[in-house]
Amino acid sequence: MLSELSMKMAGCGTRRFKARVKLGNNETAYEDAISFRDAGGAKKVFEEMIDEIRAPGKIAKSMSAQAWHLDRVIPFPLGFSVRTAGKTGQGVFANVQYKRGDLIIAERPIYRVVNNLDDIITLSDIGIDQTNAMDTDALMTGGRQRVYALCDIASGEEICVTYLGGRNVYGSSRAERQKRLKNYNFLCACKVCTLPSDASITSDKRRIEISNIWDNIPHYPPSLTSLSLRSTVRAIHLLREEGYAADVDDFTIDVATGCSQHGDWASVEYWQAMTYAARVAEFGEDSYRANEVRDNIAKLGASPHANSFPRQDFTHIRV
Repeated sequence: MLSELSMKMAGCGTRRFKARVKLGNNETAYEDAISFRDAGGAKKVFEEMIDEIRAPGKIAKSMSAQAWHLDRVIPFPLGFSVRTAGKTGQGVFANVQYKRGDLIIAERPIYRVVNNLDDIITLSDIGIDQTNAMDTDALMTGGRQRVYALCDIASGEEICVTYLGGRNVYGSSRAERQKRLKNYNFLCACKVCTLPSDASITSDKRRIEISNIWDNIPHYPPSLTSLSLRSTVRAIHLLREEGYAADVDDFTIDVATGCSQHGDWASVEYWQAMTYAARVAEFGEDSYRANEVRDNIAKLGASPHANSFPRQDFTHIRV
């Protein structure tokens, strides 16, 4: 999908800075000013930002004068910059080469919304919150929202994020995705949503098949573990054909259980490793999502259902 990350860096950088100053978070506001400068922000605006947090009474007493030097080297220099992306406006482009699983950015939220709009700190445009907020409960680690590269990104290539996730992307047709995006007043022009008619129809068929597989896999009984595995392999190949680099774990997480019930621990290890690797690449090694499946082999081994069905070997079924 198009670059929500682009909009955050280009359009929301100064808004975040002002919000943090208003909240009295001047140390993090200073980091925003440095990031704004290093991303190519206007020198005059940067100097005004620095002047604002240097105003009497706003400098944190714990920070030394040296820490406020304009040439201070930030500990995590940006691997990307903001520049014009043609008709789509501003874009975020890689300054370095990223590999799948590389961390691109980690940031603390300005504030968190709990349950209802009464808890939101008022901004100049509340629509910014409603259309750009991210779920932090399960995905934040160390109090920071992190963005990882889902695939290799060449230096100079635009970095994009999706407005939709999971089955709303891999399991829906182009028309269904565009309908959901109307909530954002957003028309997607990614390379999948702008495929020629014939190719778009083929893409829709693949995604509908992927969705059907996802619906069926959890309901296969142990007697059909072989079919469950073959369906999983099919789904992963379809995801790859679509160029979709996320959510493999949606399919691999269940099939290890079936293998454990038939005592095929080599296959349990294979599918568990694939699930864990996917979550590490997408969310980080110390993330909630990775920790959730880290010890799955031991858990399956201790389950009363382990080895409860006739021994079968599924090692011939692999991606």
